[in-house]
Amino acid sequence: MSSSNIRPADRYAFEVGIICALRTESDAVEAIFDEFWEEDEGHYGKATGDPNSYTLGRIGQHDVVLAYMPGMGKGSAASVAASFRASFPNIRLGLVVGICGGVPRPVANSDEIYLGDVIVSTGLIQFDFGRQFLDKVVCKDTLDDNLGRPNLEIRAFLHKVQGWRARTELQRLLSGNIAEIFNKEAFSD
Repeated sequence: MSSSNIRPADRYAFEVGIICALRTESDAVEAIFDEFWEEDEGHYGKATGDPNSYTLGRIGQHDVVLAYMPGMGKGSAASVAASFRASFPNIRLGLVVGICGGVPRPVANSDEIYLGDVIVSTGLIQFDFGRQFLDKVVCKDTLDDNLGRPNLEIRAFLHKVQGWRARTELQRLLSGNIAEIFNKEAFSD
């Protein structure tokens, strides 16, 4: 992790945004940053009224903004995301890192999902969104009922990474990347 003289020109250059609610989540994300430009946060300028706290930097070839949520919950996440978008309008890929209160259900006849597993989803289903009837609540549990499908670019990327070549490359790189993170001082215990 270093500081560099090669920085994006302004806040409009950042195209990847990451949101974390918990310190352990943001610690893991910070561990993969190749460079930090935190001292330059004021240089890029937050939008007026943006209460978020950010870490700016680079992961690989991507200029990245990490936002820290002040607490957990949908309201907090929505507020952080709205301010994030106002301050960094060119974000094209947003990642929410953490469990986000979600408990994925494994597909029938598959392995269980454990804490620490990496899950890449093609969409979100809001569990507490549904219709109230006299005797029960029926959750709307399809992508069309909730947040809609990801845009074409993200769907094409997800199709690519689900393929044999991308999965093989991910498996090859994963152990080296994890070893690199664990070799950092704060993660060595």
